[in-house]
Amino acid sequence: MTDVSTLAVGDKIIITNLDASHGLGPVSTGSTVYRQVVEVSALDNILNNIGTATVLTLKAGTQANSWAFEDGSNYLSAPTADSNSLPNASEITDYSSWIISIDNDGQATIEALAFANDRKFMRYNYNGGNASRFSTYKSGVNLPGPAIYRRSASGNGSAPADPLLARTEYGCYLGTGLEWAFAAGVDQVTRAYSADGVLTYTLINSGSVEELEISGYTRGLVKGDPVSVTVNWRQGTTSVLSQTYVMRVVKEAGPKVWLSDGAGLGVIIKK
Repeated sequence: MTDVSTLAVGDKIIITNLDASHGLGPVSTGSTVYRQVVEVSALDNILNNIGTATVLTLKAGTQANSWAFEDGSNYLSAPTADSNSLPNASEITDYSSWIISIDNDGQATIEALAFANDRKFMRYNYNGGNASRFSTYKSGVNLPGPAIYRRSASGNGSAPADPLLARTEYGCYLGTGLEWAFAAGVDQVTRAYSADGVLTYTLINSGSVEELEISGYTRGLVKGDPVSVTVNWRQGTTSVLSQTYVMRVVKEAGPKVWLSDGAGLGVIIKK
């Protein structure tokens, strides 16, 4: 995002590096407290895989036009002692209140109201993967600022206008000749999550020697979130379809998830 004026208390955001390949993740376990980096990805300026990145909730800071980042139980804080760190705070103070500005390229300047020894800027520090981190640094340190992605929505429910919601069975609905609705007693289903939390949902029909793989969904997604969905459909050794689509979560009902392109094409999977 580039327009700070659209931020609001209660917004769910994810902090990444500028090219959205790494997101702000869990707290480090070493003696220096910072936020670890985790793999994320974006397609067409939409964050489509958040992996295990921390989803932060915006709260009002201690001063006008300042913000606090809540991670579910604590707040991101500038250091109160002389170290490059990004510790947790149990309450909102000047140390855990931040001023945000964003340039036209999406690079954010996130500056704490209170800090120790000029360590007031939240930065992304990549050092080849070893102990890469999001932390605070002095103003003269030449490290890039992060980017901010806002999640589209949260909670359960549905978007009634989406034509995909007329479909109720698990399967693939990508147009004429590209539809497969699960048939009990005929089709088999497998589900597997990768190490980084990406689901592959597979329909198998041994009679027609067909296999349909739908991958890309992660457990952290909620209604309104974008997701890059890859569909691989094979009949024997012949590829029927192999394509990646940009979709959104339009409904969740128990384990069932509807992923749609907004025009009625999409998939229904079991998370």
